[in-house]
Amino acid sequence: MKEFSWMKIVGICVTVSIIVGMIGGALTNEYFVSYIFSRFNQNQEENAPIVKKVIEERTFVEESLVKDAFDKIIPSVVALYSTETEIEKADRENTKGTGFFITTDGLIATCKSITSNQKMLYVQANDEQIYKADIVYTDPLYDLAFFKVERNDKTPFFKAVDFAQNIIAISQKVLVVGIDTAFNQHVKSGIVSFTGSENDLKELDFQINQYVNCGPVVNLGGEVHGLALNNKTGITYVIPVEYLNQKFLEFEEKL
Repeated sequence: MKEFSWMKIVGICVTVSIIVGMIGGALTNEYFVSYIFSRFNQNQEENAPIVKKVIEERTFVEESLVKDAFDKIIPSVVALYSTETEIEKADRENTKGTGFFITTDGLIATCKSITSNQKMLYVQANDEQIYKADIVYTDPLYDLAFFKVERNDKTPFFKAVDFAQNIIAISQKVLVVGIDTAFNQHVKSGIVSFTGSENDLKELDFQINQYVNCGPVVNLGGEVHGLALNNKTGITYVIPVEYLNQKFLEFEEKL
């Protein structure tokens, strides 16, 4: 009889506990959880303007850096022509390519592939004047050539690019800048997708067109990291500035 009484008491206690638990759970779900979620949503709403402002400020800073980098590099960029007829037509579709000054006295870095083995090209500089330039160096390994503007007493000194001192890094934001034969300015942007070892060709994650082909690859500080090559397979290669500078120094030693 006593055992039955204890079992009955235990059963009642368990039943009461279950009922109390269910009531507590319902109240917790109705009020406590709702309160927590309401506070969470309130914090999100309160922080949303701050997050939006941070994103807007970051976007503004990046856009400003891109614009400043473009403005810094564009005076050094040139359009290249094969003949005087191309100059007269100013036909964008006949754009041969672009290049950039690496010295103030008129040494231009460009691609040897766009020269079609020509010994001389016509160059339109940032002052929109046309100059003749003679080929003075071609690289046997990569698609690199140097042309030198034929100077006279009236030939101005040109704006030369600033070489980047740090090594180009994977995922780094870069620009590729060019000018077509109608002297319209062009720019492409993206990131570095492959670097390899020091003098290997680098790769970008975006394809370039003929208007920026052989143009300078620039960081957000407006410094040149190399020369862009369009291989027409969807991959944009970069002759790194370290290699370009090495060949420039070799060229200077032979003068």
